[in-house]
Amino acid sequence: MLPVVKELIAKRIAPDTVVLVHPLSQPLFDKENIAHQKLEDAIKTVPVSFATWETYLKEHNVERVFCTTSSPYRDLSNGHLIAAARNLGIPTLGIMDHWKGYDRFFEDGEPRWCPDHICCIDNFCLQKLRDVGFGADCIHVVGHPYLERICAESRGAGSAASSIRVLLVSQPVTSDRSFKGIFFKQFGGQRLIDEIADVLKKGRAHPVGQGQRVNMYIRKHPKEQPLEKLPEGMDADPFPEWNTSLREHHIFIGLDSMALVEAGLAGKPCITLDLPGFRSLSDVSVPFAYSKKAVNTAGLAEALEAAVAALDTSGGNGSTCPEFLHDSTQRTVDVVERFFNKKI
Repeated sequence: MLPVVKELIAKRIAPDTVVLVHPLSQPLFDKENIAHQKLEDAIKTVPVSFATWETYLKEHNVERVFCTTSSPYRDLSNGHLIAAARNLGIPTLGIMDHWKGYDRFFEDGEPRWCPDHICCIDNFCLQKLRDVGFGADCIHVVGHPYLERICAESRGAGSAASSIRVLLVSQPVTSDRSFKGIFFKQFGGQRLIDEIADVLKKGRAHPVGQGQRVNMYIRKHPKEQPLEKLPEGMDADPFPEWNTSLREHHIFIGLDSMALVEAGLAGKPCITLDLPGFRSLSDVSVPFAYSKKAVNTAGLAEALEAAVAALDTSGGNGSTCPEFLHDSTQRTVDVVERFFNKKI
């Protein structure tokens, strides 16, 4: 959504629009120098309740709402905004920015958090949205502006000749509403993070004779619980900004988070843990190839060996942009402009 908002402001497509930004997204808007109002300044209490949004929308004579959508299990600010707007007869346009998480639109089976119109990535998303109840004329396939930007940016870590940085890209478990990090789940009496650390420690992660040192890191998702005790030799990601982390690490391991997808599109070797115990944690798989899959820890060791062997030590980018991402920003801007002009 960030590139779209930036473009809307630059082109003055919606000059009377108020841009309210959740605390989790404020660093991104600050970095891009996008004028915005902090949500906690406009509305004192975050998460924002249904009643508070109703009051805000009425007091500010809001006619249209363009917003993100997010998990309904922790911070319902987005969901309450959509529901309050619907209750007041204010049309809403939302963004579906992943290939999973369709439960975000429902409360007890009812479509309480469904926007009137929604932008999604591709035809795979379109069909999933149709399956959960959205009408065909309400769905707009636009690509993914941020992933389009990821593909376009040039980045590359320095040579991996002496040290290889492996990053575990964590994400919260939402199915049980615990928001515990996936790597801290136990399988067979052992935490997954400890199993992964053991694989790396055994030295199977690089070809014999290369002499690379493997440094292990983990990056916590912003909505995840604080990190638990880490295995010996593993540290928290030292880079506060994700873009720096994306540049400086060499190999990425995860489940199906958007961060892992971004790393794959940025040309980084990625490994998806397709473990039996993980298959209940996600409602859909990402429908294009961006990583190698490991179905057990032995497969992880083999995938790591292959990833190290394939590392581009010249520091080149190696990213590619899938066709479905082409012109994502402009396609989304076109939909938003029509929405603001009451043409949809």
